[in-house]
Amino acid sequence: MLSRGQPCLRRRGLSAVLDNAAVGPDEPLLFLYPRWVTSRRSITTVNRVTAARAASASARCLRGSSNILPSRQNRPPRGSSWGCSSLRWMSSSATLRNYRPKDPTGLSDKQDGSGVQASGTIRGDTDRAIERRRDRVPVDQATTKTNSGRSFNVFADIESDQKGKKVLATGKSHARPLVAARERRKRLTNRDQRKLLYRSYLKEIGEETGKTQKWGLMDSTQKMLERIQEKIPALTLKGPKNKAMLIPEETVALLSGINDMAMKENIWYVPVHNGCRVHILSPSQSVGRYRKAIISGSPRVVDLVSDRIVRAHRLQETGDPLVDIRKPVVPVFPSIEAMRQNNAQVPLIRGVWDFYEGKNSHMPIEAVLDSERPTTVRGFLEHVEDLLTSTTSGPYRRQENQTRRQTPHNLRILRTLSQLFLNDGNQRLLSTAALNSTLSFFCQHEYMKACREVILRCEHLATVDTFNILLRACARRQDFRLFRHLLISMARLQIRPDANTWVALLECHVSPNAKAGLFMYMMRKGHLSQIGPMRTALQTAIQDTLVLHLEGGDSVDSYIKLFQNTHGTNWFSPSLINKMFNATVELKNFPALNRLLEICDEHGINIDSSTMLRILPICRANIYAALLYVFRYVTRQGFRMDREAQIWEKLFLIAYKGRCYNICRVIWRYACMNGAVTDKMKMSVLSSMTTNVSKKKVNVLDILWRSNAGKISVGVDLHLSEYPSADEIMKLTPVKFHSNPVQSLMTGFQGGKERERQLMLATALVRRDIELGRRYRPTQPLPTMLDAAALFDLEWKGVPRPPEWMVQHAIQVPVEWKGYLRSS
Repeated sequence: MLSRGQPCLRRRGLSAVLDNAAVGPDEPLLFLYPRWVTSRRSITTVNRVTAARAASASARCLRGSSNILPSRQNRPPRGSSWGCSSLRWMSSSATLRNYRPKDPTGLSDKQDGSGVQASGTIRGDTDRAIERRRDRVPVDQATTKTNSGRSFNVFADIESDQKGKKVLATGKSHARPLVAARERRKRLTNRDQRKLLYRSYLKEIGEETGKTQKWGLMDSTQKMLERIQEKIPALTLKGPKNKAMLIPEETVALLSGINDMAMKENIWYVPVHNGCRVHILSPSQSVGRYRKAIISGSPRVVDLVSDRIVRAHRLQETGDPLVDIRKPVVPVFPSIEAMRQNNAQVPLIRGVWDFYEGKNSHMPIEAVLDSERPTTVRGFLEHVEDLLTSTTSGPYRRQENQTRRQTPHNLRILRTLSQLFLNDGNQRLLSTAALNSTLSFFCQHEYMKACREVILRCEHLATVDTFNILLRACARRQDFRLFRHLLISMARLQIRPDANTWVALLECHVSPNAKAGLFMYMMRKGHLSQIGPMRTALQTAIQDTLVLHLEGGDSVDSYIKLFQNTHGTNWFSPSLINKMFNATVELKNFPALNRLLEICDEHGINIDSSTMLRILPICRANIYAALLYVFRYVTRQGFRMDREAQIWEKLFLIAYKGRCYNICRVIWRYACMNGAVTDKMKMSVLSSMTTNVSKKKVNVLDILWRSNAGKISVGVDLHLSEYPSADEIMKLTPVKFHSNPVQSLMTGFQGGKERERQLMLATALVRRDIELGRRYRPTQPLPTMLDAAALFDLEWKGVPRPPEWMVQHAIQVPVEWKGYLRSS
């Protein structure tokens, strides 16, 4: 594919084509504005009240980063004025104007947002009662007002009072999924194990604070998500006039900027008289090379903004020198999948955006902070991207009159982004792309308090992508209570869930059976019809689904056939293949493992070191089976075993557990020559070299192995006639053993200073192999030496022999002197 010529991501020369529009007086369209501009008081007054209340409320904010929302006890009483806008999560100014406080305690408590009534009160003693109440009430009542005259705010009553705590305490036990996960913890992936640990942490915190997580409501959450998706339309139109336009992709980039978030669904407001809402729909709804956009507002404003967009496109077509994003030589198509669904011909040569290049060109954060203040929607997005990709040029110190202390780089970005989004002067520059980029950074670094403050101010710009970012963060943190409240908030804002929302629900699960069941359900219902969500879901659940499939007696071929006819699943990346190998190793299913290897050979899928690391654990102490798998791919091009220390460690430990003297000798010496000795290998050899008498009553073979395995393995160059002597080793070795210092360790246990000398000599010999091993290279290939060593060990197996005899008759590993120290 071809990319466009010059990205010009950091140019600030072109002013906004929409900022200078002006029209005559017209009827105000208050519903088009976000809530921060619809106050009856002036902005100056609002700022004074906000600053005063923010100063008093800053000490009452949540202390931990695990909560996004404020507690009921810490919130100030609500009045008819705006108050501290950062402590609210309201979407409409109309509901705020109709708000009349009657009870300072707010609405009655709800149990984890699992049910909604018209009166705003939820009571119940068990989860079953909660489910019955939730089923009787439609989801769209979440957007209606209460009978008491207040506007419904799902985030206002997250904290429960003492009565609510008793209900949670006397309800069903929600520790059953946790117990089941602990029983099958060995089956969990590393990511799921981290989720389980965080869930245990939340449970301990909940027992102290009374905020109990309700993990047992997974099924009800799934039903809630289904009802929201059925009731909410795909597109909600706003304004007396809504005009649909088809805008080329390069013109969209000229207006709103270029990054991965801007190429998705994007919303911004044009400050033209009464305001105009520009909604760029997702690429899945594009038509060829054109993105579909909805312009909402009064008829006069819609016509004016549409003309300005057409004018910007015309200037771009004619190559105006003031337009820095030119028309690409090869057209850019927003979505190839949408073209295929519309039966349109997909060109083989097409342009793509190279906005990843901007992420690789880092700027010092001081240069970003000293740059010009952005004045357009596109400039604001570029400024946010510069902050997120910036680097630190040195330690940052506070002012001289404050305590001198270094501030972390991410913390500086956090403070700068929070100031940008909370500043009233920048509200006209905000867009969904900038919001989503910022929320992704906050969720990645666990800045959940700042995430809450920003989303409260920018709720009018939220799309389904915005909520998916928050939902996936809740899934990683196992904050299931907030996950349900976010779903209710989506219903209140009339935002329809998509396939990625279902993927976020899938990531909430830790139990392998529940995860596999939900994945198959999503496939049957068609929630994974798009390629991107399907691949993400496969990364999450392919190992668990394959385990259940193989446990049922089915084969790998039948499992792959399940995805052949499904759109978007006929693609398997190396990470997916590795997870399939994990499933076969988990079940110790050798036929499935061998068949999967054959499929990889038939389709030309490369087996790298990461795949081999997943195969070797199935061999346990069977080093011969492990060598068969290694020999199968060690000669392939691209498989570099000498660069992977973990494979050496796996093979050595398997051979050590199988008590194979000669194989351990070959692997140890080749690992030393390749600089791949790990700590486990080192400690295994060193403990055997310093052992003379077994403490356990075992048979003769066990005693010989425990006390002689390391002595036979060490000595990369001891067999050479020109053995370079080391002063440290010779001082620790008696004169009669200078030709072979290892034999001095076979004289049996000796106490006192002689024992200390043996320990120091063993350590010196191991250190010498590791340090000087890189100066030698083997003269024979590794497979040849391992094959010969395996034959030796088969002859030695089960026959006790003297240690001196084994040292003299062990396999010789021929090496040669390099003459230089190999660089790492």
